[in-house]
Amino acid sequence: MNEELFIKKVLTLEEDVRYIKEVMVTKDELRGWMDPITGTLDYLVKITTKMDTELTFMNHRLKETWDKVEAHDRDIARIKPLVGLI
Repeated sequence: MNEELFIKKVLTLEEDVRYIKEVMVTKDELRGWMDPITGTLDYLVKITTKMDTELTFMNHRLKETWDKVEAHDRDIARIKPLVGLI
């Protein structure tokens, strides 16, 4: 009886291994599917990094410009009374 059970288990395992071999993806197949995805992700990361750099630079320039506008507003407010505009 033990021998029959052992044989059944071995046959079941052989069937399982055969099924796994049929449906399992190989490394090469997986690479073939992943390469376009990885390339696209690399491209998106590159674009995002570039945009972040540009936004950081633009934010700095905007702050500089806004500081100048505020300084000009203060200067104009001081000059107006002197030239009789208020």
